[in-house]
Amino acid sequence: MVSPIIKLLGTEASVNSSGNTFSGNSLIRVYNNNGSDVVISVVDADSNTTGSFTLRSYETAYVRKMPAEKVCAATACKMAPIAF
Repeated sequence: MVSPIIKLLGTEASVNSSGNTFSGNSLIRVYNNNGSDVVISVVDADSNTTGSFTLRSYETAYVRKMPAEKVCAATACKMAPIAF
């Protein structure tokens, strides 16, 4: 299987429940590097959750968000901003 080609827009970071806006980038690659499932959430500027999902261990998801929103993880996960 060929790996997807992605254009990085920043450096990968370990993100926890504090979240990260990734400098306003709108597409975030999320990798759950934990041995258990993790809840991933998107929160607005007022810390209101706008959506969440469970990401299985050692899996990757792509989260599209508004520039001011943060992506958060209940347990720290690796995340990086990418291009569409």
